[in-house]
Amino acid sequence: MPRTSPAAEATRYDFDRLHGFVQTALVAAGATPSDARTAGEVLVSTDARGVTSHGVRTLPHHLETLRRGGTRSPAQLTVVRESAVTAVIDGGGGLGLVVADHAMRLAISKARAHGVGIVLVRGSNHFGAAGHYALMAAQARLIGLASSNASPIMTIAGARTKSISNAPFAYAVPSPSGPIHLDIAMSASAGMKVRRAAAAGEPIPAGWILDHTGAATTDPAEYARGGSLLPMSGHKGSGLAVLTELLAGALSGAGMLSDIVPWLIHTDTQTNAGHVLVALDPACFLDPDVFAARVQHLIDELHAQEPAAGVERILLPGELENHAEAEARTRGIPLDGDVVALLRDLAATEGLADELDAARIPHHS
Repeated sequence: MPRTSPAAEATRYDFDRLHGFVQTALVAAGATPSDARTAGEVLVSTDARGVTSHGVRTLPHHLETLRRGGTRSPAQLTVVRESAVTAVIDGGGGLGLVVADHAMRLAISKARAHGVGIVLVRGSNHFGAAGHYALMAAQARLIGLASSNASPIMTIAGARTKSISNAPFAYAVPSPSGPIHLDIAMSASAGMKVRRAAAAGEPIPAGWILDHTGAATTDPAEYARGGSLLPMSGHKGSGLAVLTELLAGALSGAGMLSDIVPWLIHTDTQTNAGHVLVALDPACFLDPDVFAARVQHLIDELHAQEPAAGVERILLPGELENHAEAEARTRGIPLDGDVVALLRDLAATEGLADELDAARIPHHS
């Protein structure tokens, strides 16, 4: 998952008040207060961690899918198969942000009772940043894994056109120093980075995308013209994307590959995306205090490595995001100018300008 550093001129917003604004907008679009609260927490927490591509920037699309029928609230979530440590949930076409939250909570509950919880989801929609759900497990002192399929935007290795999703995957492991966590997709670059380069009129590196004919290109505008993302590390990223499709799609009973509807384009149609949420209790494998000490030893040894030229210090996965979230919860969430403009337009349309203004933190704070 791409993480972008906020520009110096970014505007900061109070976490709780921005959350309140998002909730109000979702309720106005048809979400129940409970669904709006959960979805708002996912989006605002994602921005707090600096993952701006999947935060409140996506709010207008969620509002449109609610109004046009692409998502439902409340959804009738149904457990269709279950054992002590596993479950399959039909999301009933609900907000993916809410469905995945419910699924991970069930996985956590099973892990607490039996050591492991594995929950597959079908009948869902776009679930935002996979890292949010993995971190839910880490915050419960468990190990978390999360993945999802989606509509095809990436090629399979050797193909000329898009045929599979870029398979977001995240893990989170609790540690005494804060969770170690990673949230990535299997493409060489995130689609958002390609779109931003196109908007700026800047070329992109070779190996990021193919154009609509299947030819290599460094012109980011070709992505929007029917091009496709390339998998990272060729067959390696491609192979991991197939695994996600097998678990989140084939095994869950969700849509697969071209059967999944692009949520940004067909906002009146449910996508039938599938998710995988896993929680593991470290205590089933090792004494919790011993595990914590070993994780800290791993952190300390890796931090002690000599940095390469131009590198200030060694960072483990999630350290930047942990710092960003701690700062955002005290000083406010920094949002770049394009996101602020998007929210202001939305607030004006929804009659929520005063609520959005109240969430803004003055520059002198």
